[in-house]
Amino acid sequence: MGNLHLGSALLIVRAGSVKNSHHRRSQGTSSFSQASSTGIGRWIEAKFDGHRVAIWRLPDTVRLHTRAGRDVTSQWMDLAVPAMELRAATVLDGEAVVYVGGRVDFSAAQSRSASRPARARALAQLHPASYAAFDVLQHPDHGDARHLSYLQRRALLRELLEGLGPPLQAVPATNDRDVAAFW
Repeated sequence: MGNLHLGSALLIVRAGSVKNSHHRRSQGTSSFSQASSTGIGRWIEAKFDGHRVAIWRLPDTVRLHTRAGRDVTSQWMDLAVPAMELRAATVLDGEAVVYVGGRVDFSAAQSRSASRPARARALAQLHPASYAAFDVLQHPDHGDARHLSYLQRRALLRELLEGLGPPLQAVPATNDRDVAAFW
């Protein structure tokens, strides 16, 4: 485990005031090459190819769920355990990613998510997961955050993850096209 790196990440462009975060991954995105002039109010995030997972920090436990609502906590225990450090009543949206040979390996993440618990533990020993959080859906102090602007949610996300470090991290984001081009 380590810091998220961008070796195999795609870049996506977001409007700074995007609302309804539960739709923002499928709407309003474009490739970096199409965003040659992002303009003021546009943010570029790295997109990691992994397994889309929401982390639910409940009062006494953590649950990880797919977009379809399937509980995948037992497949991603190496993320669930550190997620206990999140404040209760937090819900994050992101990607569970697995690095193999220093690169994000989509098939390794999919294999892990489809594994039975014993196999998932063995795979985690070989290749521990990282969590690339790109949104906060619920905040312990602010409740449902989906109505907030992108910049407000981004600030809340960074605040929630501050001090936790790997394997739970916010995806890199910038409003500077030159920085994104460097990625």
